[in-house]
Amino acid sequence: KKWPVVEPVAKNAVDGVTTKGFVTFDRPDGIKQQTIDCWPIYTFAGDKKPGDTNGQGVGGTWYAVSPDSELVGATK
Repeated sequence: KKWPVVEPVAKNAVDGVTTKGFVTFDRPDGIKQQTIDCWPIYTFAGDKKPGDTNGQGVGGTWYAVSPDSELVGATK
């Protein structure tokens, strides 16, 4: 999988990250997924260590999310 989903994250488990807007939902395929402000959150299989952003801007669709829940590089 190139874009694995971010599984549910406990709000108290994310030091330094704004958790306002954290919501977990059940996808139609039965997988639970984390969202921030209604944006589904994924990781990129090409990222190997914390801070990697190799998936940034891929296909004009995928953008990193900053710790304050802002999209990085996405047009609004």
